[in-house]
Amino acid sequence: IVLKEYKSSILRGLSSDGILFILTILIGFATIPIYLNFITLDELGIYFTMQGIIAVISLADIGLPMYSLKKLSNKNFFNSDELMLYLSSAQIFQYILGCILLILGLIVYYYLNSIIKVNFEYLQSAKNLFLYSWFSIVITVLFGLNASILRSRHELSLVNISIFLILFFSTLLN
Repeated sequence: IVLKEYKSSILRGLSSDGILFILTILIGFATIPIYLNFITLDELGIYFTMQGIIAVISLADIGLPMYSLKKLSNKNFFNSDELMLYLSSAQIFQYILGCILLILGLIVYYYLNSIIKVNFEYLQSAKNLFLYSWFSIVITVLFGLNASILRSRHELSLVNISIFLILFFSTLLN
């Protein structure tokens, strides 16, 4: 009976991973023609430039969710008295890191014209795009620990749903 439960859990995880993978690809391919219908190639270039800058700056996220995933997957640790202290400390650290990243993003937002040379007519749009995209990074950092807890407890379908919702709303926001 235990083997049957594991098999069922694995199949649910694989199916939700497959659905998430297909939806992510479909959204990725569908958004480019939609973007090109509403914006020019110059504006699309600015969009990809902003995404590149955000990708580089977001490397400041030091990977606490990945470390937490490894630590929380250990059944002995998860059932120990140390768990609550670890989770509260990690969450406080996530909040501090999120605030630091928010401040870093606001500094980049202020000096964006010095970082990239954009025509004045596109400058405010580029800055707004950077700000919206950066907020989605900060939100991901702030709530990354939650996904690690779900993943460590093998609640993969809930993790996949949350990842898909973040992708979906980030795409809409962009």
